[in-house]
Amino acid sequence: MLLQLLIPLAISATIEKKPNIIFFLVDDQDDWTGMEKYMPNFQKLFAQNGTRFENHFINTPLCCPSRMSILSGKTTHNHNLTDTLPPYGGYTQMRALNLDGEYIPTWMQQQGYNTYFTGKLFVEYTLNYGDKNVPVGWNDFDGAVYPFTFDYSNPVFSKNGAKPQFYPNSYHTDVVANKSLAQIKDALSRNQPFFSYIAPIGCHTGVNIQVPLPAPPAIPKVQFTPPIPAPRHENLYPDLKLPISPNFNETDRSDKPVWLQRLPPLTAANKTFLDHMYRSRVLSLLAIDDMIGDVYETIRDAGQLDNTIFVYTADNGYHLGNHGMLQGKESCYEEDIKVPFYASGPGIKKGHVSKLKTSHTDIAPTFAHLAGMSPLPPSIDGAVIPLFGEPAPDLPQRGDFVGIEFWGIKLDEGAEIENLTGVDTPTIYFDPHFTYKGVRICTESKEFCFKYNKLCNGTIELYNLAKDPYEMNNLYPLNGQSVSAKLTRLQNRLDAYLSVMATCKGSTCLNPIQVLHPSEPKISIGDVMSPKYDEQYASYEKFQFLSCSRYFDASIELAFGKPAQFVSPLPDPFTNKRDEVKGKIFDVKGPVEAIAQDVDTLGDWEGMDKMALLLVTRNQH
Repeated sequence: MLLQLLIPLAISATIEKKPNIIFFLVDDQDDWTGMEKYMPNFQKLFAQNGTRFENHFINTPLCCPSRMSILSGKTTHNHNLTDTLPPYGGYTQMRALNLDGEYIPTWMQQQGYNTYFTGKLFVEYTLNYGDKNVPVGWNDFDGAVYPFTFDYSNPVFSKNGAKPQFYPNSYHTDVVANKSLAQIKDALSRNQPFFSYIAPIGCHTGVNIQVPLPAPPAIPKVQFTPPIPAPRHENLYPDLKLPISPNFNETDRSDKPVWLQRLPPLTAANKTFLDHMYRSRVLSLLAIDDMIGDVYETIRDAGQLDNTIFVYTADNGYHLGNHGMLQGKESCYEEDIKVPFYASGPGIKKGHVSKLKTSHTDIAPTFAHLAGMSPLPPSIDGAVIPLFGEPAPDLPQRGDFVGIEFWGIKLDEGAEIENLTGVDTPTIYFDPHFTYKGVRICTESKEFCFKYNKLCNGTIELYNLAKDPYEMNNLYPLNGQSVSAKLTRLQNRLDAYLSVMATCKGSTCLNPIQVLHPSEPKISIGDVMSPKYDEQYASYEKFQFLSCSRYFDASIELAFGKPAQFVSPLPDPFTNKRDEVKGKIFDVKGPVEAIAQDVDTLGDWEGMDKMALLLVTRNQH
């Protein structure tokens, strides 16, 4: 239903009793295409009667690492759940590292809250752990079960670790909605504040994943399909088209990494396909919008609007045709790391847009602070988001910095989606050398606004986001060209910031300048550019990867010439073989059949490299 009543005026700038918190986490919703404008309930609750934090960024543009950062308040290199599937991600990695001890639900329970979860925890949530089938801290946990996580029409859930229950011919988001409403009604019947975490799968693609999973370093075969809308929405907006940004199908990619340079231009058929994908994504959000309306009305009818905070965000962004890529996430570009973040409720400004920098690592400390936790756990890498206005001076505050990091592979979610629009669509593209770390720094005035990113193979990208917000002009010369003295001065500072952010822990993740200038607490980003600091920054060793790894291995990531502190317990046999096939991966040319024949001699251990060779080409029509 459409919301009928507006939220009452806030009774105070801070809530006098502990508020209920309802957290909506959607899947893969970007911030650049404006899909939320098609969601009327969202518009009433969040856009018109809440605050949008327009500079909200994630740490790792992949769902499961990002979700763990939300839950824990830690950057990915500090929780080390770096992938979607085992052995480096999913519930398997959560259990291996016991990541459910210090995080949102346990903190909320410590503060007297009842806690509820329903929907997608990670891509891989399985019931293989006996009495640990349910993560710690939830009064009621109802999770989507792998490998049916993204089955829009026949979802499978397990309630509190019980035998999985199938819901044939039921729409996934509607099942989540019914479960969350039942949980909220249960919470309202108790004389305690509650925290409700609602995680539908819209607007993620449908995904079929090979089971059982092959042994690493091979990766499972994955088939993607467009998001499926609820039947009641499937005929809406028949003429909806993808908004076209200036970097759509970027023609001159000579300043980009090699993998991106070698992608052929998108064709007219690709554009038709992307229009179809965009419309499917929008339509899949409409059932989520219905759920928002139902949740709101349940809270309103219970008389709890003056004591309930609503928060809405996505786990990561999404690109559609940007820079000539087809569709997906995982890149360091703005489309993938910037997501919508909204809050609504008593004390929160209505129809307001905040320019403050915020991050997914800030969500956990914000909820813990709302619940009354003080002091906050020192393990948290984020800051409290000032939902009610200006930051509190007695709380840690985020500077203008956001760290970006990713380990693993780059793949295109347009893979194997064929004949949906009457034409064949591109095959997957795949880069196994895609591990990178970066830093984004942008002051409110944008006088200093840059993104600096390093791939594990040594490629550097540097963008002036004030002058080049669509990242079409890499300022750092490739192919061994000389670097100007002016650019060197800038790089020396950016690289030092990167070295801090790449290995930070706790409050050091909020502002690397305070780490680099501990005796100058009021020094600004602009001050650091003074020539008097040139010698200091020139003396720092540059951040570097010693090799490419699919997971976080601190021993091969050097900051200021030293390895980071956290070393993953998991081996990566793929890393040891990388150099032997590097030339083959990036130098092959010719039809797919010839490539496949060429790699038959590489051996079974080369599962990842073989797949890379098979899938690096894109069909053109």
